[in-house]
Amino acid sequence: MRNRTRVGRTLLAVCLAAALTVALAACGRGAKTPSAPQSAGSSAGSTSGSQGDEEQTQTLTGMLNLLDQELKLLVVVTEDGYCRFDLGEADASGLKVGDEVEVTYTGELAPDSDELTAVVTALRPAEG
Repeated sequence: MRNRTRVGRTLLAVCLAAALTVALAACGRGAKTPSAPQSAGSSAGSTSGSQGDEEQTQTLTGMLNLLDQELKLLVVVTEDGYCRFDLGEADASGLKVGDEVEVTYTGELAPDSDELTAVVTALRPAEG
């Protein structure tokens, strides 16, 4: 009986590790076609004004797949795949896995990088 429990726990750990690996995969082919820059200034942070060297703010809509406040990690699933973001100081209160969300971010989504190069500036439930 003890051996079955150990095997079951090991199998569960392997499955969770595989699921996390898939979730942490960078945004796939959709990274090449991000939505247009946000024009409304409704983000919770410093997106006022535009300077020549400042990164553009972009918006992406998808299903919330992973939200880890401690690791500052956000994973959103779109039609094109998984997108990973640095949660930064964005407010994610009231959101849960499975919710449709609108993510406003700066930086580039890097599908082949283990580093989080896109930083969330605003996160809210998607309208619709």
